[in-house]
Amino acid sequence: MSGATTLSLRKASKVYAGATILQSIDLDVQEGEFISLLGPSGCGKTTTLNIIAGFVRPDEGEVLIGGQCVNDVPPYQRNLGMVFQGHALFPHLTCFDNVAFGLRMRNLDEATIRARVAQALDLVRLNGFDERFPRQLSGGQQQRVGLARALVIEPRVLLLDEPLSNLDAKLRRAMQSELRAIHTKTGTTMIYVTHDQEEALTLSDRVAVMNAGRIEQLDTPEGIYRHPRTRFVADFIGSSAFLRGEVGEKRSDSILVRIGEAGYVAVPHYHQIAQGSAVHLGIRSDQIRIDTGATASSPELSLQGRIVDRAFAGSVSHITIELTDRQTIVVHLSNPPDDAIPGAAVHLGGAVANWMVLP
Repeated sequence: MSGATTLSLRKASKVYAGATILQSIDLDVQEGEFISLLGPSGCGKTTTLNIIAGFVRPDEGEVLIGGQCVNDVPPYQRNLGMVFQGHALFPHLTCFDNVAFGLRMRNLDEATIRARVAQALDLVRLNGFDERFPRQLSGGQQQRVGLARALVIEPRVLLLDEPLSNLDAKLRRAMQSELRAIHTKTGTTMIYVTHDQEEALTLSDRVAVMNAGRIEQLDTPEGIYRHPRTRFVADFIGSSAFLRGEVGEKRSDSILVRIGEAGYVAVPHYHQIAQGSAVHLGIRSDQIRIDTGATASSPELSLQGRIVDRAFAGSVSHITIELTDRQTIVVHLSNPPDDAIPGAAVHLGGAVANWMVLP
């Protein structure tokens, strides 16, 4: 990435039939960046993409490309490429003609068209598929034709609206790898809409987690996963357990938080949290440790509870534990103790650095 800003949204808002879909969105996308808009259905991510594309006009705010406001510029003049969820190929045209369509609309000469289409098909590994029709292609091949069609026009920004959601899990993972490789090779700025957290974390330079028409957090994949700023982000990204507690003793490098009658846990030191404050604590389900011994084997295992359920899920087991204050927590363990069975008393906890203190 060069650091130059290619595309920006400034206070973009949208209301449909009295319902607020976007609430004053601000976003800067750098040249060459791969950024994902991630969130549940109805959070506003596709509306954001459509506003950038020019298919939808914001009620308030601006879309800027290269620093210039394009609110009044029609989609076909914004120099943006688009890859849709359902491929959107012309069924009566061959692969070659589907990819060439945008170039012909720009009145390029046939020699240039042939050279650029061949280059685009080579980029998506479809050499020799020129004369095939969409019906003769697999779902993954059709999506690669759609990607080649969008890239061949050399767009300023490539917009992708859940392009892999119709593919099976194995093909989807393969296409994720291909898409990332294409981004690395071309350096094209890409904005990707998805509701799949793993996909967003795998593909992106940065992820914008959206909820109820707002961007709750914009950060690197590691920052989103390890340092969520809100309960929604912590809950939506990965599998987390949450507990209610009250801030107790403050130490030089940590804070003790009381979890009802279940005990205390040490969490990272947050200077702004007053003693006696009610807080929510979060921890990744695979970062919790348990011990079925009569006494805790580590100071970190400071909470007490009882196992109420154990479910085998292949590489991990999901163990549900009810704490002595009636709160419930789910632990994901790859190699649980044999005696970690329903009814067993346990000590549990996690490292200080792994706890998240959330509003």
